[in-house]
Amino acid sequence: RIDALGTYTARAPVEGKILNLRSVSDERVAEYQTNALWLQTDEGDDLVMVMHRGALRNLPQCYVQVGERVGQGQRCGYVSMGGRVEVYLPCNSRPLAKLGSQVRAGADVIATLVHK
Repeated sequence: RIDALGTYTARAPVEGKILNLRSVSDERVAEYQTNALWLQTDEGDDLVMVMHRGALRNLPQCYVQVGERVGQGQRCGYVSMGGRVEVYLPCNSRPLAKLGSQVRAGADVIATLVHK
């Protein structure tokens, strides 16, 4: 969660390619409250980053497109005032961030991706 008075620059949790970017059209904004990015690393790991609306109900913004490559920590979106970001990791990853811990986008390591 982001502080109710703060803003958040969403940064790519990994280096890779954007496989799917879902953004909501204006006529359906009332139904959806998120933007989601599906990222795939060069090693084939899939991660999903979901950006949720904040207190002012402003829709999160995405700055990247399907097929675009992003670097780890690269700015890829914006969430305002009280929104939240969720990162869904592969099952075989090792989470390092503890439940409820505060992390900084693009600076703190939240998990290790394990390859067999």
